Amino acid sequence: MSDVWVFGSAAWDLVYEIDQMPESGGRATARSLGRRAGGSTANVARALGSAGHRVRLVAQVGTDDLGTALLDELGSWGVDTAAVLRYRACTPETMVFVGKSAERSIVVLEKDCAAAVPVPYSALADADGIFIGRYADFEPELSAFLRREPLGLVVTAVPPPTATELDWFAHIVIGSSSEYPAGWLAAPFDALVLTLSGALVLT
Repeated sequence: MSDVWVFGSAAWDLVYEIDQMPESGGRATARSLGRRAGGSTANVARALGSAGHRVRLVAQVGTDDLGTALLDELGSWGVDTAAVLRYRACTPETMVFVGKSAERSIVVLEKDCAAAVPVPYSALADADGIFIGRYADFEPELSAFLRREPLGLVVTAVPPPTATELDWFAHIVIGSSSEYPAGWLAAPFDALVLTLSGALVLT
């Protein structure tokens, strides 16, 4: 059993089946498939927890009933949510539209959330692995800390956009081609090496 920390988002996904997304000014009919606990990094946490690993999530949800229900759902999958920030009514919700080809379009509902989630640095000492969904959601010192401390494997889902000055660190970078800057697609590994020494890129 490994001790894994997951940094990212937890949300309620409102899932709809749709024949085709409408063009601008158009109209479409969608069929509700219900609500489910989601957020890409929370899904990673759930999978690791169900596999028997000790998983601790660092994210933010609201102090509302939606937030409480979301934490209860994650806890039922073995995810430790003690480090999750409870902030106002900031429980993320997304509308996920799934087409006949299984492609999905996601609409994130804007909410008043905290600018950054605090990082429990002292508790990370025994981590076997750290998964980071998006560095921009956390304190800027997180990257420097991970570079400095001899912790476990650091995996990030998406590199920060090239326009940002955000410092970041990872041993492995995982992402879809649509999530990389267009100029990186011909040789994503080479592009990452220029900004991040020692990264292994999986696309």
